[in-house]
Amino acid sequence: MNAINHDIRTGLVAALTAIAGDDKVERIILSGAGDVFAAGADAGEFGLQMIQPDLPAVVAALEAVTVPVIAVIKGVCLGGGLELALACRWRIASPTARLGLPE
Repeated sequence: MNAINHDIRTGLVAALTAIAGDDKVERIILSGAGDVFAAGADAGEFGLQMIQPDLPAVVAALEAVTVPVIAVIKGVCLGGGLELALACRWRIASPTARLGLPE
């Protein structure tokens, strides 16, 4: 359900870092797979020691990108997923989007 785990955090930071210096990139679209933007933290990682990058590092990477980052939100967008969406310059939500900070 598009939970934000270590692999997702690492992939986002790597992708944002890789395209940061690419003059051909005019905008970035951030969306979730299927009908869910992000369900929040991965419950499978609860109780484990946090491995970098943590969510604040991903948010910082999103905020540091010089091109507009657009969050396309459909379905569930909870917790850390909402934090990621809020770090984007623009947010576009479908009528079925459900946003919240349950933690």
